[in-house]
Amino acid sequence: MLNEIAKNIYLVEVPLPKNPLRALNCYFIKNGENILVVDSGFDHEESEKAFFNALDELGAKVGKTDMFLTHLHADHSGLALKFKNKYQGKVYCSQIDTDYINQMKHELYADRFVPTLKVMGMKPDFKFFETHPGLVYCVKGKLDTTIVKDGDKIDFGDYHFEVVDLSGHTPGQVGIYDREHKILFSGDHILNKITPNISFWEFKYEDILGTYLKNLDKVYNMDVNIIYAAHRGIIENPKLRIDELKKHYADRNAEVYGLLKEGEKFSAAQIAAKMHWDYRAKNFEEFPNNQKWFATGEALANLEHLRAIGKADYEFIDGIAFYRAI
Repeated sequence: MLNEIAKNIYLVEVPLPKNPLRALNCYFIKNGENILVVDSGFDHEESEKAFFNALDELGAKVGKTDMFLTHLHADHSGLALKFKNKYQGKVYCSQIDTDYINQMKHELYADRFVPTLKVMGMKPDFKFFETHPGLVYCVKGKLDTTIVKDGDKIDFGDYHFEVVDLSGHTPGQVGIYDREHKILFSGDHILNKITPNISFWEFKYEDILGTYLKNLDKVYNMDVNIIYAAHRGIIENPKLRIDELKKHYADRNAEVYGLLKEGEKFSAAQIAAKMHWDYRAKNFEEFPNNQKWFATGEALANLEHLRAIGKADYEFIDGIAFYRAI
C-alpha cells in the first residue's frame, strides 16, 4: 500500500520473498510530474509487482522519473535496470557500488569473493554463492548510472538534497539529506529495530567497521529529526537510535575480543561459530550459506577493527588469516 508520510514523500513496502528482512521501505518523492525513487527491491516477480504498481499509482512518466540507489545490495538495486529501461531516467549511485553492481551477474563477482572464503577459514567454493539472493535477484545486465559523491546536490521541488557518504555497510553506500526539512534517507546505514550487517569486503577497504562507526558519528552530529530507513520503521529519534547502535557494535566487538583471548589463534569462521546470533538454527553449521557469509564477514570486520585499534594481530597460514589477541 502506498502511503504519503510527509509532504510529497510516499512510502511503499516492497516485499523481499524468503528473506529475513521481509520488506524494503521504498520511498517516492514527487515534484509535479517528476518523481525521485529511493531504491527498488529484488529482481523478483513479487518485488517487481509492488514496485511498479506504486509507480503506476503515482502516475510515473517516461523521462520524468529518476532513481537514487543508496547502495549495491540486490534488495535495493535489483530492479534498477528494469526501472531505467522503462522510464529512461537517471539512476544515481556511487562509483564504488556501481562497479560492484555491474559485476554481480558475472562469475567474476563470485570469483572475486571465493578467495575471501579461504581467508575467512571457509571452503573456497563458487557453489557457495549459487543460491545467494545477492546474485539470484541482482541486476541482470549493465546498469549505467549517474555517479554521485559526498557533497553533491540534487534539487527536487521543495527538497534540496545533499549526497552524504555513509560507507560501512557497503564500501560506497550513500544517502541524501535535506537540511531545511532535517530529513535523511539513510539506506541501511541506520535501521530501526534491527542492526545493519557490517561485513568485511576486501583488505583494500581498511577497517570497514571503523569507517561505519565514523559515519554513525557524522550523522549523530547532523541536524536530523527524521531518518527514512530502508527496513523496518522510520526513525524519529535519530540520536537515541545511534546511541543504541554504537552500544551494540561496542558490545559485539568486546564479545569478539573476549573469544579471541580464549585461545592462541582463530580464523574468522571459528570466531563466527562461537558468536551469539539471533537466527533460527541449531548451530552455525546449519545456517544457510548466505547467512554464514554475513556472519563470518561480520566476525572478520570485527577482527579487522580490533587489529586497527591495536588489540589484535594476524598471520596467514595456508591462505587463512588467523587472528590473536594482543
